[in-house]
Amino acid sequence: MAAPVEKHKIQVEDRTKVFNEAETASGSNSSIIDKQVLCVDTSVESSREQFRARDGSKYEPLDMLKRVVEKFVKLKSSMCSKHEFALLLLADCALWMHGFTSDPGEITCILDGLHSEEEFDSLDLSSVFELVNNYVQLPQVEYPSVMPPPYVVRLVVLYNRSRCVPSIQRNRDMVEMLQRSPYFFTDVLYVHDSPSASNKCEEIFDALCGLDDTFETSYIFEVGRNITKLHDSMAKLLAHPLQRPHQDLCNYALQPPPEALEAQ
Repeated sequence: MAAPVEKHKIQVEDRTKVFNEAETASGSNSSIIDKQVLCVDTSVESSREQFRARDGSKYEPLDMLKRVVEKFVKLKSSMCSKHEFALLLLADCALWMHGFTSDPGEITCILDGLHSEEEFDSLDLSSVFELVNNYVQLPQVEYPSVMPPPYVVRLVVLYNRSRCVPSIQRNRDMVEMLQRSPYFFTDVLYVHDSPSASNKCEEIFDALCGLDDTFETSYIFEVGRNITKLHDSMAKLLAHPLQRPHQDLCNYALQPPPEALEAQ
């Protein structure tokens, strides 16, 4: 019986092969559509901290989430107009709001009208994966060693609670089935208050990291109420999941041009 680490290696190699074979077959990875299920948390905690801009302006967390998602879909679409977006909302359970579309305007229109004053003290993330399983069909490739998939599916979870620890309480086999697919990815952006004894930020972050603890191909970021870091983290999710390296290997520092290095 193979150890879990070996299973992880096989999975990472499979996902790397998907990209390499796509380049060989098509000459470019741009033909593989990135279909993203954007999962936006609508819970509004009564004791929440607000975002503060440099000029002193204050913004509600949900409003900032809406803003970065709107920018994200517009930028992603400008990279390739074939990329698609679906919208899922988190309340006390997951709610499917809009099916896949390549028109970012459809997503931003829904987000513009999104308001919530409710606080939810529990969330079973099983409902998220159940909706994905019900509404999203993973690509079926007859000869995966020869042909690339027409698309990959990426679940992007934007979690906005500091006192509610999410969990997976049912259908673990179904969740693991999705995560075993070389064409399915889960990314997380956790936005939270300042960690303190009165909240559960660290416990929540550990739970969110567990969404992809078997294969470790997720990108998982956490930010406090910092507008710049929120935008930076969302921008890091723009990369196609078949192009990007393991998160631990990423280096976002800007490198000087070669001529500048030679002049030193």
